[in-house]
Amino acid sequence: ATVSTGNDHACGLTALGQAYCWGRNGYGQLGDGSTTDAFSPVPVVGGHTFKSIGAGGNHTCAVDGGGNVYCWGRNDSGQLGDGSTTHRSLPTFVPTGVVGLIFQTVAAGYAHTCAATPWGSAFCWGANPYGQLGDGTNQNRTSLVQVPGLAGVTQLSLGGNHTCAVEGSGNTYC
Repeated sequence: ATVSTGNDHACGLTALGQAYCWGRNGYGQLGDGSTTDAFSPVPVVGGHTFKSIGAGGNHTCAVDGGGNVYCWGRNDSGQLGDGSTTHRSLPTFVPTGVVGLIFQTVAAGYAHTCAATPWGSAFCWGANPYGQLGDGTNQNRTSLVQVPGLAGVTQLSLGGNHTCAVEGSGNTYC
C-alpha cells in the first residue's frame, strides 16, 4: 500500500499494515533481527500492524495502529528515539514520556526522525547539527522533543539534514 526509501534500503506496508523491508542491513534497518542484506522483501518481525513507515539513512521507524512509534537500525545519533545510542535490529518502542501521546505518521531523514500526532503537533529526535529537529538548538536528542510553533501538521518530509512540515492551512515550514 505504501513504500519509503532510505539510503540503501526500502520498506513498505501491505494493505493490512504488515511491514516488509529489503536492501542493505548493516545496522539492522530491515527489522528482521539480523544484519544480513536482503535482495527481496523480508517481513519485519514482532507481529506489529503499522499505518505509517519511514526509511531513513540506516534506520526505519513506523507507527502502529495504536499510535505508538517503533524504530530499528542505526542509532549513533539517537535517531531511534529510545533514549539510547544503541543500534537495534528489531522494532523498539519509542517512549513518549507523555501520557496519551499518540502519533499518526512518521518520517525519517539521514540520522533524524519526526512524527506527527493526529491533532497536528510534531515531535523530532536524532541528529541535530544543522537544527533539523526544529527545537532551536543544534543538540542531538535521543528522546522526543516537540517542535514549537507548528499546529495542524498534515505532512512531514525529511531530507539528509533538514525537515519540512505542511500544515492543514497549506503553510509549509522548513
